[in-house]
Amino acid sequence: TTLVATPSTQPPDARNYMVSAKASRSNPNQSAEDEAGLTVVPPLQCITAAPVIVLSPTSRTAEFPTGTTYTVSLTNNDNSACTATSFSMTATAALNGQNAGNISTSIASSLSVAPQATKTTTVTVTPTSAPSAQSTYSITAKAIRSNPAQTVQDSSNFTVTLAPVCEASLPTVTLSPNGLSREYPNPASYSLT
Repeated sequence: TTLVATPSTQPPDARNYMVSAKASRSNPNQSAEDEAGLTVVPPLQCITAAPVIVLSPTSRTAEFPTGTTYTVSLTNNDNSACTATSFSMTATAALNGQNAGNISTSIASSLSVAPQATKTTTVTVTPTSAPSAQSTYSITAKAIRSNPAQTVQDSSNFTVTLAPVCEASLPTVTLSPNGLSREYPNPASYSLT
């Protein structure tokens, strides 16, 4: 037969118990018993941990008006007792610490990541107007969750170069050889470069 041992209350931590079973009869008067150990462990509790975000590669270069893309990897470090978390995602571009109005960034508005898992998405970066000179922008991706309140971010560089500008230069003319002597009316020939 089967003996089922069910805890009546949840222990605050792991507890060891002894479960015993006894059989007896009256004729003849006999009994037998045995014991077995039982460890009762409380269910795993959800423990949250700071997520990790990585923006890669660390730098890219493109000639205006060409844009580029970066990969965002987001890892949810909560333990397995937690449920998936929906992170709000943002991406920005800055030049010398100030918002770069001539750089457009696009990223998925949210990313749902299960505990102990990693998901990726893409940041698209597009120059909307040319800088006055070659410039390097800081591209930052952020992941935000509300409960618990946590924000993580990572940054990469984006360098925008400009196409070469045509600059007119003074032409040069060279006659060679430098000096000739001919008897009239014989012609003289020179090489013109």
